[in-house]
Amino acid sequence: MAGMERRQSPRLAVAIKTTLTVLGEADVNVAAEVQNLSGNGAKVLIDRKLPTGACVKLVLEDCLYLGEVAYCRQVDGGFQAGLVLEHAVHALNDLHWLMQSLLAESVSSTRGFESRPEPKSKARR
Repeated sequence: MAGMERRQSPRLAVAIKTTLTVLGEADVNVAAEVQNLSGNGAKVLIDRKLPTGACVKLVLEDCLYLGEVAYCRQVDGGFQAGLVLEHAVHALNDLHWLMQSLLAESVSSTRGFESRPEPKSKARR
């Protein structure tokens, strides 16, 4: 059926400047403008061609997305890449705060444990 929409969720038109990270042995950061988003995909404008299947990381405000390049084609002004977003972590600021709190609590309890005196029953007389 020609012209049938194959997307699972609608796209939202946006214009968000960010950095797209191509993951690999040496991660490569690419300036990007997200042109549209959906629940499982994004279209980005970038300045270089990316290989189909390349693993990528996209951070938008308080969310981190992991996925891969579905296509990349040359357009006026650079290259347009379609991303399939497979994993998402939302509320990064809250997660960061929680990790810092747990780390501080862990350090505090470790210090408290090290500085405790021996119980009287084991103390030398």
